[in-house]
Amino acid sequence: MNMANGFRLKFSGSVLLAVSLLLAVACGTAEAPVPTPTRVPAPTQAAPVPTATATRAAAPGPIATPTPTATAIPAPKPPSPAPSAQVKRGGVLRDSTASDPSSFDPHLVSIAADIPANGNLYSYLLLNTKGYELVCDLCTTWSLEAGGKDMVFNLVKNAT
Repeated sequence: MNMANGFRLKFSGSVLLAVSLLLAVACGTAEAPVPTPTRVPAPTQAAPVPTATATRAAAPGPIATPTPTATAIPAPKPPSPAPSAQVKRGGVLRDSTASDPSSFDPHLVSIAADIPANGNLYSYLLLNTKGYELVCDLCTTWSLEAGGKDMVFNLVKNAT
């Protein structure tokens, strides 16, 4: 028997002995204290017994039943005119986040909290506005070709 096996055997035996002693102390046969009986004094007077008295309830009166009435529903407002095609340039973008963005380079962002900060600074090729509808952002038109394997985009002028 080499020394490493002897040490493991002694160590295992020590751990087993320590666990056994802990279990014996924790699960010992300590007797629970026995409660001492207490005397309840006998009542000297009988408590009064409540009695029910008959009362006559008033007859129910007529119950009002709601009747439906016709109400006019206002006509929906016409949609507001579309904003002008000219985009206002410049200004200040203010945003608050729980922490500073780790990077303003969208290729280096690895934390989900940084995505909204970068999303406000850069345009996308396509936007998903409602459900599964894709709308051009940096393109004027797009199409699928070669059985859906190729996507062709016509970019807006001066897109970088």
